[in-house]
Amino acid sequence: MAWGVALTASRGSVAACLLLLALCSHAARTEEEAAFDFLPCPPADNVDDMIATVSLTNCTSLDAQGHSIGAGGGRDLQRLLEALHGNAHVDQLDLSWADVDAASAHHIPAALGKTSLRSLSLEGNRIGADGARSLSTALGKDSMISVLEIQHNKIGASGAEALAEALLSNV
Repeated sequence: MAWGVALTASRGSVAACLLLLALCSHAARTEEEAAFDFLPCPPADNVDDMIATVSLTNCTSLDAQGHSIGAGGGRDLQRLLEALHGNAHVDQLDLSWADVDAASAHHIPAALGKTSLRSLSLEGNRIGADGARSLSTALGKDSMISVLEIQHNKIGASGAEALAEALLSNV
């Protein structure tokens, strides 16, 4: 499995070096999963419509970008992730700029092992170091995630180190 992770880190940071090392290790894996079949889900205005879409169609890419799905403790995020349990079609989930914070990010690890997701975008949220550490627990296990976009989340050195360790343990 090829790994791609986007991360913004300060220059000279030990955490950035660890994450780069993890990325290089994963880059040596095969490229067969780098190309995904792409059938976008129809646009949805709210979480209920997104859930109905993934339940009733064979779409492979769900875009929840900018939908504030992580607000209020992430109840809507949790509902959407539960709808993806056992779904063999959706392999790309875009949660960019969706108000996912550390509290709502804690819903993600439990769902990753129960979905077919291979690409997860969390760009532009506020998961912080706690959310990154929580996410790292799933990446080191049975997750199928091979593309993770996590830039603009202020994960800090400890969050980057946790992600790097998870990636290295899953080589």
